[in-house]
Amino acid sequence: MLPGVRSLISIPAGINRMSLVPFLLSSIVGMALWTTVLAALGKTLGENFRVVEDYFNPISYVILGIIIALYVYRLVTHKRDVKENK
Repeated sequence: MLPGVRSLISIPAGINRMSLVPFLLSSIVGMALWTTVLAALGKTLGENFRVVEDYFNPISYVILGIIIALYVYRLVTHKRDVKENK
């Protein structure tokens, strides 16, 4: 679901010099639990897709609007910053 976040778990393990075997065992257990939860949610929500869609469509539009607004804001402020630094 979030591959970037999933791969970042090795950073704190490395900083703390965690041994390979405990790290692998912890990762396998966590991955198995996470995959099981996601599969169960997918099966349950998939059977009720129309109900889920009714709730998530408006939320998706709000999130998309926020992302677009933030991007436009960044474009406007970045151009202003570039002009001020010249």
